[in-house]
Amino acid sequence: MGIAAYIILSSAGITLPFIASAKDIHLYTLFFLSANFLLFLMFLRAIAGKRFDMPHSALYYLPLVFLFYIFIGQIYSINTSTTRFGFMLFGSVVICGLSIPLLGLPKKIWVCWTTTLILAVTAFSIYAIYQYITAGGNYNGRAHSVFVNPNSFSGYLLLIMPLLVGLYFSREKHWKWLLIPIAIQYSALLASGKGGRWPLFVGAISFVIFFYRMIFPKIAGLYEGANTCNQLQAIKQRLKPLLVVLTVATILFAIPMGLHNEASPSKIREAFPPMMERFKIWESTWEVIKENPVFGTGYFTFHNIYLKYKDSAFRDVNHFFTHNDYLQLWSEVGIIGLGIFLAFLFFYFRDGIRALFSDRLTLRDKYIVSGILLGAFIMLVHTSIDFDLYIPEIIFIFWLYVAYIISKTKEAGLCGIKTIEFNSNRFFSLLGQKKLYILATAFFLFSSLWLTTPYLSGKYGEKGGLYLQAKNYEKAVKFYKKAIKIDSVESSHHHNLAEAILLLHPLPDSATLAEVEKEFKKAIELEPYRPELTFSLTNLYLEYYPGQKDKEAIELLKRIIELDPTDPNNSLNLVKVYQRLNMNEEAMKAMMSMKKSYPDYAPGLIMIIDAYRSDKDYEKALREAESLIKNKPEYNYAHFLKAEILQDMRRYDEAYAEYQLALREKGREGDVWYAIGLLSLKQNKPKQAEAAFRKAVEYRSLDRKEKRD
Repeated sequence: MGIAAYIILSSAGITLPFIASAKDIHLYTLFFLSANFLLFLMFLRAIAGKRFDMPHSALYYLPLVFLFYIFIGQIYSINTSTTRFGFMLFGSVVICGLSIPLLGLPKKIWVCWTTTLILAVTAFSIYAIYQYITAGGNYNGRAHSVFVNPNSFSGYLLLIMPLLVGLYFSREKHWKWLLIPIAIQYSALLASGKGGRWPLFVGAISFVIFFYRMIFPKIAGLYEGANTCNQLQAIKQRLKPLLVVLTVATILFAIPMGLHNEASPSKIREAFPPMMERFKIWESTWEVIKENPVFGTGYFTFHNIYLKYKDSAFRDVNHFFTHNDYLQLWSEVGIIGLGIFLAFLFFYFRDGIRALFSDRLTLRDKYIVSGILLGAFIMLVHTSIDFDLYIPEIIFIFWLYVAYIISKTKEAGLCGIKTIEFNSNRFFSLLGQKKLYILATAFFLFSSLWLTTPYLSGKYGEKGGLYLQAKNYEKAVKFYKKAIKIDSVESSHHHNLAEAILLLHPLPDSATLAEVEKEFKKAIELEPYRPELTFSLTNLYLEYYPGQKDKEAIELLKRIIELDPTDPNNSLNLVKVYQRLNMNEEAMKAMMSMKKSYPDYAPGLIMIIDAYRSDKDYEKALREAESLIKNKPEYNYAHFLKAEILQDMRRYDEAYAEYQLALREKGREGDVWYAIGLLSLKQNKPKQAEAAFRKAVEYRSLDRKEKRD
């Protein structure tokens, strides 16, 4: 059993860092199934007559309470499939963590797992240093290893390095060899920072060193007795080479820091905004919290609702996390869920500190416990400006830390023990071992099928998408229906099925339209805060129900604006619908509202200008054109519009001057010269008109040639 647990835990620890996003559902599914298999092995062990000594403590029960709370949160979640995914992920790490104290893994298994972890992290760190030296990766040389971004990688190292330092001080033999992974991981940690970040990492590791030199000896009683004094001397002896290694690494990192970043061309814009912009995200998160303060919106659903409250400064930026896990947890699980989680953290540190002061633990155990507590503390501070608690590998390691603390409190006699023995239970004795094995196997198979449901459904959905691209709409419909049959709570499958049905029936009858409408509505019901789903239903009403469902389409467009107020295209679409339905008064009100919300949005201002020109209100049209030039001076087409208005007002000389300014916009020269030619004809200047038309032909020929090339 111990070897099986080691294989499962080590495999998860090595593979989880490679998960780039929620789209890597195959890796997630393997992890879910591994945790489920570990649970199955525990059932088999119990049926075979083995007893379990379950810790009777708040630290053990609170994660189970939190897990149950997430599970029932699917009832009111704004996105059931996302909350289900969060439950699977959190449930898997909790099973991995809480099963270990029950199994009572021998110390040898812990040593093997720790060794595997150190080797894996060191390998990731070597790759990260390579990224930094070569200015590789996706962040202009900022080390991120196989992780999605440097911030997650730094949180990962901050969680693990204190444990590594604790092991360095605790080893009796071969302790010098640990200087190698310490130097490599520390260098990778520094390389993940930028600007003012890396000195904070230096400060975090310096605090760890200070703890082991000044605080830990007092906690462990190393000032008393000859043997413990030898341990104190050992700390002092090992401190010097450690400080030398860390100092040299810091200097080597700091000296080329400026040259490295200046010489390396920026590959992409840094993924996450600086602190001041984080404050804006937190303000938006607070708006989400105020809407659902008690129960939240459902675990893992922040990105679904955030769009509604996103600051207009982030119009073209997507945020899947709020960069403060405590705020995000509050928004998703409410004050009740956050309270349960904070209570769990309190008991985690309380029980860990009590274990440090226990006389029943060995000195080596205390070193490991202290490293685990320090790593968790630094990571939990770091995640107040990041999202470490949503990174699979980080929470996996953290929950194994929790398992170790629970095991040591149990070993030190700091918590009660509740013995569980299936064979002593009358009900299970009546069933007999054979039936119990059958029931356990059936439960394992059923739960494994449930865990693989999103993956299997996603595969059918992918197949449907491939057929959709190949224009084989009949098979696309067939596979989307299979995907829905397997997993009916995934909104994308319903939406894609509706699109495929429309493509399969270019001239749909009423029954087909009713089916499409039903699927679109189901998608919106499952994911009501996703504006593109609502937009698809709007298009259906406008295109296939002309004059019948115009009011419904308008209300849906208003809903889209509410869901995503930072996108001006939504307001523009509403104006276009009003104009299409000849609702001119409503269209003008919508245009004025759009101008107020997006004063620098050129398409909106152009639409207002065109509306005034249509009404022959040239003075207002001219004012709007001048406003466009003022707000967007780089937008030279505004000069063309102003020239056109001045022509309407017969102010030809001024119009000619504006056309000259409009010529600065590349690609529109042909149109501008053609307009100048028409203006010259109005002024009775045939020679100038002929020259302008020749220029127009010349530029338009060049444009066509460039497009062909």
